[in-house]
Amino acid sequence: MLHVGDCAYNASKAIVNSGGLATLCSFYADDEWGNVLLSQLEDEGMDTSNIKPLLKKNNTNIILVDENGDKNILFSRDVERSDTNEIYFSAVKDTAKQFKFIHLSHSPWLRGVPFDILRHSKSVIISSDLHIDFDVDGKDKAFISNLDIFFFSGKGCDDVVYTVKSIMGLGPDLVICTLGEEGCIVGNRKEGCMYIFPAIAQKMPIIDTVGAGDVFVGTFLTHYFCDRDLKKSVIKAQIQAGYSCTLRGLGDILDGNAIESIYNKIKHHYFINPKFQIGKI
Repeated sequence: MLHVGDCAYNASKAIVNSGGLATLCSFYADDEWGNVLLSQLEDEGMDTSNIKPLLKKNNTNIILVDENGDKNILFSRDVERSDTNEIYFSAVKDTAKQFKFIHLSHSPWLRGVPFDILRHSKSVIISSDLHIDFDVDGKDKAFISNLDIFFFSGKGCDDVVYTVKSIMGLGPDLVICTLGEEGCIVGNRKEGCMYIFPAIAQKMPIIDTVGAGDVFVGTFLTHYFCDRDLKKSVIKAQIQAGYSCTLRGLGDILDGNAIESIYNKIKHHYFINPKFQIGKI
């Protein structure tokens, strides 16, 4: 699986822990922080051969979490790219030909990705996640219409069902909206319906939700790509994402065997709301 863009570490770690293979395509600066990052990714078992030194300086973000779990995220805004997106996408082109499953992690510059270099055959599946600031009817319409699978967080969304239906109408076969402690909603365009997945209760207290959405994406894609079982893949993604919220950081998230063990214990007691038809897409 080729993984491109920001937030790639969290999702790629979930892919590797679930037994999948993750190749990252991104850019960095060849400095102290960049070398630390590459070393960490390699230690986690990820392929970093396609991370290119195209920055003059690395971005540094700091996430502060207080004892109540409230977060403040401090972003560095002084990053300069030494080359254009076109040069980077050109470098990705040959790499993309090796893969049939490509995920684009949330990043503003990915909205301009030339899909013709990624979808090199009809069998290629392209997925992406965007934050709640995406615009279905505006700047993101063309981007979303090129996707097969689309993820987004519904926290703060006024009408989740309407948003899922609108996105499905643009072309993605699957639209997955995560709702934190309320579970998630999955829209299946080919079936013309939605599924409501309840959240999975955690025995341990929730202490840090940073990265949970990325972990959900990585775990879902790994299992869905292996067996195309939508419901099982969503439940396993919920297991991993929920568990990650009980940790400080993602260092000890579940491996594939642990996810499978928990899934086998709960699968007979987990109730998915019956699918409901949403009309012609």
